[in-house]
Amino acid sequence: EITRYFIGLLIFLGLLGTFWGLLGTIGSIKDTINNLTVGSNDIGVLFEDLKEGLAAPLGGMGTAFSSSLFGLAGSVVLGFIDLQAGQAQSRFFNDLEDWLSGVTKLSRGSSLDIDVGDASVPAYVSALLEQSADSLDNLHNVISRSEERRNEVNTAMLNLSEQLATLSDSQSGMRSVLQQMLELFSNQNAGEEDKIQIKHLRNIDVQVKYLIEETIKGQNQFNDTLKSEFKLLARTLGGIVDRTAMDTGLPEGSISEKEHPPEKHDTKVIQDSMDYDMPTPKPKGNKKPLITTGKKLTARKDD
Repeated sequence: EITRYFIGLLIFLGLLGTFWGLLGTIGSIKDTINNLTVGSNDIGVLFEDLKEGLAAPLGGMGTAFSSSLFGLAGSVVLGFIDLQAGQAQSRFFNDLEDWLSGVTKLSRGSSLDIDVGDASVPAYVSALLEQSADSLDNLHNVISRSEERRNEVNTAMLNLSEQLATLSDSQSGMRSVLQQMLELFSNQNAGEEDKIQIKHLRNIDVQVKYLIEETIKGQNQFNDTLKSEFKLLARTLGGIVDRTAMDTGLPEGSISEKEHPPEKHDTKVIQDSMDYDMPTPKPKGNKKPLITTGKKLTARKDD
């Protein structure tokens, strides 16, 4: 009786641990799905959160499998022990029955001239025979009950095997669902990565456009600076030429006309030098003052 009780208890504990592990697995999967942030830009953090979240469901599935295997293994071991004990008990009672049968035959053979139902048979022999018959009847009943209970245990083990097979199928289906969830998350992460790359390319395009605009502005400023420097240089050269002409007593512009005849681009230089105001030289003695630089240059431009 105790052995059969422990067999049923182990089966019950295995089923209880299985359902406990499955409940923990379902709750952990729910928490993992709720804690995932698909809108995050960091894919590595998302996968780390997914790995940490799947650790608890896998632990629950491990608990379910281990409890089921423990209950099944314990019930099988105890069933085997009970079977061996039943067979040993059957052999013992069979040997006892054979021994009692042999003792009864020897007692009867020692007094062949006396009938079994005769009053001369000792009373203890009749009591022993009756007790043996009662014991055999009880033994037969016990063996019948043990055989029935053994059949019940075998039926319960078959049912447990079927339930474990169903549980294995359900866990296989759950594993496929988890695999599909991982593939779905991977596809979503790939789409998010494409969006991030497109956004990054757009930012690069905007920065390149900004650099081009800044380069064009810098070139324009450099051109304006060169123009202003050329104007200042032209004015300075015009003033130097006028001073040289005044110091040598030559008409203004004659040196440049002899040594460097005017070219097409002199008109622009003269036009820029007209804005420079040179002082009018004082006359020496009774000589008339020379023509000013501005008027001379204007006359040359008209010619």
